[in-house]
Amino acid sequence: MITLRRLVVTAFIPLMACVLLYFEEKKEKYNKYSNLHKQLFFGLVFGVLASLSTQYGVQYYGSVINVRDSCVIMAGLFFGPISGIVAGVIGGVERWFSVYWNGGFFTRSACAVSTICSGFIAAYLRKYIYEEKVPHWSLALFSTAFCLSIHMLMIFITNSGYLRYALDYVKACAVPMIFVNSVTVALAALFVGRIENDVSEVRLIPTVSSQYQRGLIAVVIVCFVFMTGITYFIEQQVSKSDYFDMIGMTIYETYIEAVDVVNDRILNTAKEVAEDYYVDLKQMDIEWLANYYGVREIMVLDQDGVVIDSNSEECIGYDFKSDPYTNQLMPVVTGENEKMVTELTDVNFFYKTKRTMSAFNFQGNTVVVTYDENKYINMVYSQLEKSIGNHSIGESGFLLALDKEGTVIAGGGFEGTNIEDLGMTFTQYDPESFRYSKVTLGGTEYYYIGNEVFEYRFLALIPAMEMDFSRSMSTYLNAFLMMVIFGIEFIAIYYITKLRIVNNIDEVNDSLGEITGGNLNTVVEVKSAEEFISLSNGINTTVDSLKLFIKQANERIDAELRTARAIQMSSLPSVFPAFPDYDEFDMFALMDPAKEVGGDFYDFYMIDEHTIAFLVADVSGKGIPGALFMMRSKSTIRSFADEGYGPAQIFTEANTRLCTGNDAGMFVTAWMAFLDLKTGELSFANAGHNPPLLRRKDGRFEYLKMPAGFVLAGMEGIKYREQKLFLEAGDELFLYTDGVVEATNLNNELYGEDRLINCLNDHIGENAETICKLVKEDVDKFYEGAEQFDDITELSFKFAHYMSESKKD
Repeated sequence: MITLRRLVVTAFIPLMACVLLYFEEKKEKYNKYSNLHKQLFFGLVFGVLASLSTQYGVQYYGSVINVRDSCVIMAGLFFGPISGIVAGVIGGVERWFSVYWNGGFFTRSACAVSTICSGFIAAYLRKYIYEEKVPHWSLALFSTAFCLSIHMLMIFITNSGYLRYALDYVKACAVPMIFVNSVTVALAALFVGRIENDVSEVRLIPTVSSQYQRGLIAVVIVCFVFMTGITYFIEQQVSKSDYFDMIGMTIYETYIEAVDVVNDRILNTAKEVAEDYYVDLKQMDIEWLANYYGVREIMVLDQDGVVIDSNSEECIGYDFKSDPYTNQLMPVVTGENEKMVTELTDVNFFYKTKRTMSAFNFQGNTVVVTYDENKYINMVYSQLEKSIGNHSIGESGFLLALDKEGTVIAGGGFEGTNIEDLGMTFTQYDPESFRYSKVTLGGTEYYYIGNEVFEYRFLALIPAMEMDFSRSMSTYLNAFLMMVIFGIEFIAIYYITKLRIVNNIDEVNDSLGEITGGNLNTVVEVKSAEEFISLSNGINTTVDSLKLFIKQANERIDAELRTARAIQMSSLPSVFPAFPDYDEFDMFALMDPAKEVGGDFYDFYMIDEHTIAFLVADVSGKGIPGALFMMRSKSTIRSFADEGYGPAQIFTEANTRLCTGNDAGMFVTAWMAFLDLKTGELSFANAGHNPPLLRRKDGRFEYLKMPAGFVLAGMEGIKYREQKLFLEAGDELFLYTDGVVEATNLNNELYGEDRLINCLNDHIGENAETICKLVKEDVDKFYEGAEQFDDITELSFKFAHYMSESKKD
């Protein structure tokens, strides 16, 4: 429990450091630092954290678990390639020299090299695979497991002369170390990804690259798990098979060695009997010889293989050629072989009892001696007691020879002990159902297996550590190698796919983005594969058709708009001087729409012989909708003016009518005035329009800022207020729409009211037409190449003098 808590703490510190630093780095105050400086800083921080992880690793079954690699990987994956490389170099160098304070020497090279490798791998993945983006948590988990697998392989590679120690270390720390580091980086990816989404405030649909990455990772993991399981199963079966073969061979060799020694002994006995029998037959009775040498029978054969003398009466006269078993000794009788021995086998003429026979040809005469079953087996057992200790199973396993009751008769120093007292039971070798059994002897754990060979019982014991070593070694090596291989395959497959497919898709999408953005001159030229050539040609053909259609449509629309513009402009007074018979005033107006047709308009007309009405208006919409609403508004206002209403009443009635059926929600701002030429009385009303400029005789232009009413068509039931003032001879009025003061240049600056009034004051004394054109030229100059956004309408009115008495009459 204490170890677990320490492990959680050591993983929690770099995890929180990663999340907090990433969150802090997103603040605007750090934008003043270059990306290179920030990456160097984060690399230094995580390099220090990696060094601290080395010093505060957790002891676990004789090994040390730390999160050094996760610190380096987080630096590379989340803060940039340079951060990962810097952190890896710092952590790796510190681990190399850590042996001078408290670092382990056995894994020094492996840990130092793998830490540096982790930094470079994380840097590569960040730049080329994850495209400088925070990877999904599953990808971060896989990346870390990949780096830690290299770490474990390095332990085997750098300690190839001490593989048992390397295996013990890896078995103790591999699983917890890979788990802790991988989960730490995966959690960091989860939290950092959430911060990234919160900062961007945009949750995008996963890209093809990210979806392909995750899908490929899932396939790699499934293949890895499957291959590791298959490899473990096969290695286990191969290990068992190898040890079965080794056990069988050792038992057989032990038995054969004992039998060979016994057979040589009984052949030598046959020779000695023959020598005694033929050299001193008169003194040596054959029965006495049998008792002396401890054999069951002694038989003397003639040259035809017939027994002519024996210590057993029933054997005399027996023909060795009559039985297949005894017939095999005939080569000795004929002189082809000097001596022979037979296996322990049933013999018919001995009443189906088992015998072993040895024959020796002495100067043309054959002597055969026999041993019964018990005698022969006892001789073999006796020899096994002497020779079994010379044979071992593997490096430190050993054999036990057992009697039929399970008592050890030879081997292992357990002679005279029943195997049940040692905690074992005899299990005969059965390849179909065999399972190793385990027993602990003298503090060492052994696998054991029983077997019978030619009626002899053996028990083979192998230290569990030795038995598991090759299997474990192969399993771990294969698992780490497969992880590394699958990781490299993932990188290679993804990179090739990205290079050949994803990049081409992105290139096509970029071109489509330009096309949908309005640049129909963009040509898609992705020619890396037949499919992309077909796709590019299809898109280009579609765009060409679209361009042709648009061109034709634009030509029709341009023609219609030209007609609409002509109709609109013809509806505005365009003949100046407007009233040649009236010299009491000078008036000029112009309207320049932002598009072919516009929503601004001006109008003027005589109400009676001495009253002129003039106005400027601006419709909320532009283009054709604005032009249509402009025509409706102009005719509506004119119709109520013809009925004899004043400016305020005209706006009140026009507002009511324009609100009816205004589903589009459009509105109009307008400024309208009636001027009595006899008295100079100016009656006017303002429906939310820009204030006009007034210049008194011998004065300068100033804005006529009086309370304005609500816009027309904006709300029903509005009543407008009529205001009055008197003009004197020489006074001027300048009316305009917001397209003048709200004109915007390339620097996003407004023309503004100050520029307008300054322009007018700079040209005092000019006639009405000149005033309007000079203002328009000044606005055009202010644009500096920027596009005109709004309609521009101007009306200049100069009051020359009162109507004369004669004209009044």
